[in-house]
Amino acid sequence: MESQSTDKVVPKQWVQLGTRAHTDAGDEGAYGMLWWAAVNGHLVPGVSLDSGTFAARGLGPHYAVAIPTRQLIIVHLANTDTPGPSNWVERSSVGSIISRVLRAKHP
Repeated sequence: MESQSTDKVVPKQWVQLGTRAHTDAGDEGAYGMLWWAAVNGHLVPGVSLDSGTFAARGLGPHYAVAIPTRQLIIVHLANTDTPGPSNWVERSSVGSIISRVLRAKHP
């Protein structure tokens, strides 16, 4: 029996449904199905992001941000093993870093 080869791991419709806004989170965008979604530019504090942008967020300043309109994924990790959140990178600083990446990629 010959297996069919495909480049799709997850159906496109599921990705579209899972990465769109389902619940409002104010200045932090909205929550979808395991993904955070940009709403009116809001998703990561300190930067306005394109419509359709979505992200995975972890503890503290950990982000994986997908910006389909720019064909770009930005991952930010930090050492959260330090003693307490007061020593972590602020989420608004992550927004500043993303903003700089966007300006460098698309001046």
